[in-house]
Amino acid sequence: MSQVLSFLQTVWKTCCRSGGHSWRVINNANAAALHLAIESRMKWERDDVVSLRAWCGRGTSYQSFGECDYTHAIKAGNISAILAYEHAEGRKPFFYVGHRGNKSRLHVGASLVWTDALTLEVTSFPDADTMIACEYAPIPGEGYRRAIIHRVTITRAELTAWNKFMQSLNEPPAEEDPQP
Repeated sequence: MSQVLSFLQTVWKTCCRSGGHSWRVINNANAAALHLAIESRMKWERDDVVSLRAWCGRGTSYQSFGECDYTHAIKAGNISAILAYEHAEGRKPFFYVGHRGNKSRLHVGASLVWTDALTLEVTSFPDADTMIACEYAPIPGEGYRRAIIHRVTITRAELTAWNKFMQSLNEPPAEEDPQP
């Protein structure tokens, strides 16, 4: 059993044995343990997310290891947790090359500049080869609420073409031979 699974199962079993069986207490402890396992950069094995989902019942923090936890792993820089999630989802990462040539792994909440200078925020990955991103505008007087201006479906092939184009813009010019 992996280090991560052992840790998470210990938290689960300890909460269940502590008496007063409260789902709120159990789920809060599980969520805290899951975040700790991600933030502390514990090493996740390739099948840990699959095993965790299979081991736990539906509705628990561990069963629902999803896009929010994937985003958390990306922000925390825990590559082994990232890879375990991608394996569980059967999804290759979506990489984006920005205007400065920087390459980043996309996740829900990530921003990107797309064709026609749209500044988009990734909202979902409906399948292994597609992502949805939206451009928003604030609604005056509504605090955080925002209105969707554009909703864009981006395929993996379109993103790959974009990345190649952006890489070509960021390549240094070839040195010319000096004229004799």
